[in-house]
Amino acid sequence: MDKHPPVFPDCPDTLFETSSLAGTAVNWEEPVPQDNVGIASVSKSLEPNSTLRPGLHFVEYVARDFAGNVGQCIFHINVT
Repeated sequence: MDKHPPVFPDCPDTLFETSSLAGTAVNWEEPVPQDNVGIASVSKSLEPNSTLRPGLHFVEYVARDFAGNVGQCIFHINVT
């Protein structure tokens, strides 16, 4: 029985962007999960190239493997 959750070896650090009050499109390379039994699903809280207004934004990727284990990648985008 698999007890190892998926991992995101390339989970980004905090991203910093500058913007007008109207916001700016922020792009990032999506983290790719890895797992020893395979990835069943991946969800994310924001899409790359989302338009974000100034402030601190949290981005979460969640991967579930075929054994039901869950791994996360969480990073921040600081728009000023």
